[in-house]
Amino acid sequence: MRRILRRALRFGRQIGIAKPFLYTMVDPIVGIMGEFYPEIKKSAMNVKKVLEGEEVRFLETLENGMDRLEETMKSLKKNGESTMSGKDAFVLYDTFGFPLEMTTEIAAENNLSVDTAGFEDEMEKQRQRGKQSWKGNESGIEKNFETIVQKTGDTEFRGYDENVTETEIVGFGTADGFADFLVEGQTGVIVTRATSFYGEAGGQVGDKGAITSFNGAVFRVDDTKKLEKTILHTGQVVSGNFTLGERVTTEIDTIRRNLIRANHTSTHLLQSALRRVLGDHVHQSGSLVEPERLRFDFVHFKPMTEDEINEVERIVNEVVWVGVPVTTDILPLEEAVKSGAMAVFDEKYEDIVRVVRVKDYSMELCGGTHVDNTAKIGVFKIIREASPGAGLRRIEAMTLKGVFDRFKTQSKIVSMLSSELNAAEGDVVARVREMDERIHELEKEMQKIKQQNLVSNLDAILAGAQSVKDTRIFAYRFDGVNIDELRRLSDDVRSREQDSVVCFGSNIDGKALLLFAATSHAVKKGADCGGMIKEVSRHIGGGGGGRKDMAQAGGKNPDGIGDALAAAVMAASRMLGA
Repeated sequence: MRRILRRALRFGRQIGIAKPFLYTMVDPIVGIMGEFYPEIKKSAMNVKKVLEGEEVRFLETLENGMDRLEETMKSLKKNGESTMSGKDAFVLYDTFGFPLEMTTEIAAENNLSVDTAGFEDEMEKQRQRGKQSWKGNESGIEKNFETIVQKTGDTEFRGYDENVTETEIVGFGTADGFADFLVEGQTGVIVTRATSFYGEAGGQVGDKGAITSFNGAVFRVDDTKKLEKTILHTGQVVSGNFTLGERVTTEIDTIRRNLIRANHTSTHLLQSALRRVLGDHVHQSGSLVEPERLRFDFVHFKPMTEDEINEVERIVNEVVWVGVPVTTDILPLEEAVKSGAMAVFDEKYEDIVRVVRVKDYSMELCGGTHVDNTAKIGVFKIIREASPGAGLRRIEAMTLKGVFDRFKTQSKIVSMLSSELNAAEGDVVARVREMDERIHELEKEMQKIKQQNLVSNLDAILAGAQSVKDTRIFAYRFDGVNIDELRRLSDDVRSREQDSVVCFGSNIDGKALLLFAATSHAVKKGADCGGMIKEVSRHIGGGGGGRKDMAQAGGKNPDGIGDALAAAVMAASRMLGA
């Protein structure tokens, strides 16, 4: 869909349409097709906003990408070449979002071809880098999980009803592979026939706790993973030794599990509240459930307002404080979906599923652990709303201990501020505002003084001019002067000298800035500030661009400002015909 959209935008650009336009076609299409497909009437506004957002984002990158593509094609033609390398095509795809077919199409319009085999090679290299990065994150034990699972078979999970489970050991794992025993001090994996431990799945983190043998040996469980239907307890033997077949108890960290339960049920309440406040288009695209917090990603096309966030928070807390029972049913998948249970779009479900229900409020397919009553969530607090990607929003929230710890931290901060500002806690905000206003006034005074100092440098700047065919070229280096101040000063110089080129550089906070400006008289004679910036910005280890009458650049090497200004004067002189 994005490829089709981007191709259409490119053709629109070719006929002079520089703004988003495809989203305006939604209403006419709904008018024609809405009678036969009523659902598109309901979704029209959402579709328009998503389309417009996609158009805005791609048009921003299209300009930069086209500049890069045109430079590449110009270089090929200059060198007498007819084929664009796969690497260049891959950069356009990876950095600017240009699909290969778009690059190939534009190249063909310019009588050039693209090395598509080379492009695929670059894609494969990237895939391999991704695999290596993923494998690099595996511990020595984790890379043997599949071998361990093949030998141990499935695990019966009893953690919905039990915090402690009596069972037997069916396998061990170490960095060397499957093992028959673990000894004191050894790190490894224990697989049991049954367990109360939840293996990381569906966004819910794995349990922690301990496995204890009937002989008194203790294995500290630091994390619990799940592969297929096998649950793997990872950790270290604290005392004693463990052997295959011996009887053990698996005991989870109950407080930690209870915190996770509260946060997981909260994600269900949150999704329901979001759909009520934002619309039925909202659905889960990802989640993370930990003891301290929860994270919920969902489909939505714009940031939530403060009022929307407050309303969602209010709805969830209302359900929490009423104290609604949370029940579970085991149903055939088809029956569960028909009854209205919500599912995660890209999740794979078995034929028999677990349905978690908060009566009259929420019903979802879920294999995670939950509270048995919403009252056990205590309180629900949203701490952040942001975007993890195009068309998605993310909410981070807390319950129980997370809220309590946050309250303690913020109370400590308020207390410290109160002490530092010598103000009562209730007066802290007013005192901070008062100080902020005073700081702002002082900054304005400093800015005036700074501007006066800059203007006092004007005579020195004007005195140092070079003349090329009646056009005066000014070059000057500053320290601690920002880009806005450079721009104002260049305006002052050009207002005094109607036929001039200004080349300014500044070292600010250890970084280099360049600003070049030219009057209309100088531009008519050939001055091109954008061209000058591209030519000399390498001296400051950066880059930039702009128009013929004004351009700017930034870089990491302030020591190169002098060389950049000298090169700029030479470039301006050449452009003016010296």
